Amino acid sequence: MKKIGLLIIVILLIGCSSSRKMNKIKSQIDCNKTIHIVWDESSNLIRIESIGTYKNGYASFTKGKKLDYKKTFKKSLEELNKKYNTKFIFRESHGFPSDSVIQVTIKIDQIVWNKGFRNATMDNYLTYQTTEKNIQITGRSKAQSYARAGKSLLQSFEHGNLLFLQAFCEN
Repeated sequence: MKKIGLLIIVILLIGCSSSRKMNKIKSQIDCNKTIHIVWDESSNLIRIESIGTYKNGYASFTKGKKLDYKKTFKKSLEELNKKYNTKFIFRESHGFPSDSVIQVTIKIDQIVWNKGFRNATMDNYLTYQTTEKNIQITGRSKAQSYARAGKSLLQSFEHGNLLFLQAFCEN
């Protein structure tokens, strides 16, 4: 019985580590800018590259199911706005240029999901295109080997968006 309790505590601590990392990143950001995000439609064509030593044979019924990247990205912005009071607004197209609003186009370059026996890491390579420059960010999500692709994708988008804020607002 003690082993089961210890296992549950270890799983909870590992699961909370990504939330602590996100809170630490957000605490380092001082950014009150409103950011309008426009989705680059070519991102919908990217496939998740699954690598690693562990294959989820038990979940073969989910293989081939295409995730809606745009919907997941939009949800990540909504979650960040709730959790951290960020000012992300998802737009279908760019509006008129303004000094008070930063307009950004987001593009997924690559998604790599490395699945091991005990854990899975999803790296999401993103390019944030502003009027001044392109900022390349790698959003990351770490989870147990039983991780779901949709949840890992959402978390990697959230992590990438916070890293973008950190990189953009420091300039």
